[in-house]
Amino acid sequence: IAVTMVEPGPAQSGFAQHAQIGDRFVAQDNPYANYIEANLARWQQRVQEGEAPEVIAALIARIVLEAKPDFRYCSSELVHAKAQQVFVDPSGNTQLASLIKDYQR
Repeated sequence: IAVTMVEPGPAQSGFAQHAQIGDRFVAQDNPYANYIEANLARWQQRVQEGEAPEVIAALIARIVLEAKPDFRYCSSELVHAKAQQVFVDPSGNTQLASLIKDYQR
């Protein structure tokens, strides 16, 4: 059994257009309203410009057919860039090998 994470990032869908945002988040008396509105607008833009679901599905189909898939896949450049900031090995294989080695001790 192989375990793999697929991190697609923003995907083009109707999700952003239909997401319900509570009034308390953007209310005039909320000191974070401007910050929340700016982040919401950036999120909506990223979703609108995101990957087509077919691209993500094609990646998943390719992974399923691999004999030894990586531990982690980022389908978009945005998520891959974020993973490179956080992880030394964005594929996750180094981390997984270390965990397996520790477990086998």
